[in-house]
Amino acid sequence: MVSSAAIIESADLPLLFRVSDDDAVKFQKRHFLMLIFFSLIVVAGQFTTFILANINAAQLSRDLQFALTVIEFLSLISIWAYQRDKKWYESRALAESIKTLAWRFAVCGEPFNQGLDDKSAFELLNNRLRELAESLLRPVSANVEDSTSLHKLLQLRHRSLEVRQEIYKRCRLNVQLAWYRRKAQIFTRKSRGLMGLIVITALIAVVLSFVSIVFQWHSSPTSAIGAMSLALLGYLQTRRYGTDAEVYRFTSFEIEKVIEQNTPSTETEWCLWVDDAEEALSREHVAWQASHSGIFRKTAETSGVK
Repeated sequence: MVSSAAIIESADLPLLFRVSDDDAVKFQKRHFLMLIFFSLIVVAGQFTTFILANINAAQLSRDLQFALTVIEFLSLISIWAYQRDKKWYESRALAESIKTLAWRFAVCGEPFNQGLDDKSAFELLNNRLRELAESLLRPVSANVEDSTSLHKLLQLRHRSLEVRQEIYKRCRLNVQLAWYRRKAQIFTRKSRGLMGLIVITALIAVVLSFVSIVFQWHSSPTSAIGAMSLALLGYLQTRRYGTDAEVYRFTSFEIEKVIEQNTPSTETEWCLWVDDAEEALSREHVAWQASHSGIFRKTAETSGVK
């Protein structure tokens, strides 16, 4: 039985991972908040036109439309200029690549096999981390990490093969498997919920349009409701909840197959087994990264062993 002191958590991974992980979360939130704000401004403009048209405030309507148009333009400039989405993709790619390097190092997986002494293993790890950071133009010092900051990973390298195997399966494979299963369920619910809301708003727009024709309304909120439906559809397409849910389910299946494989009994076989396992874990993220930007090639090549 492995003690709780041997458990590897995110806080035990390289500092560069924690910084990149925090950056990814921060830029992702800011990116989607800006998109939501832009969509709300567009919808607000449509509702404003409808309301003011019914109270015969043409001049006020023109003034508000001009103000909202200016805000829309500035929002688009902000989205384009700050490129928060690109920073999000880069930070996530860097964090995941660092994580796989750290685990390979900790459990003596390829290319950090047990035959390397501590100094050689740390030099190799630092070189790989520095290459990753520089590939994304991140400033780093000569020694990205030292033995003090990664003492738990180094301690795990010195443990027996059986202990390293148990820790790797428990803290790496099982944790990732639970994460993918949970995310697949959450994203499926969100995809269905948003699609239901889109259908409802579109149906309301159709009904209001029909009523406005029958009763010959001077103005109708149909355009505003339609804009809301389009904004929701755009958000759903941007978040890719349905697509990501399917990918996460497939990835969890891949991880299950890895866990069910017979555990190697020699260091040489284990080194290659970890390499295969990390490749399976990275497959989903590489595909995700490829669909968002082109930088995945640099991070994938640097974090791998090829």
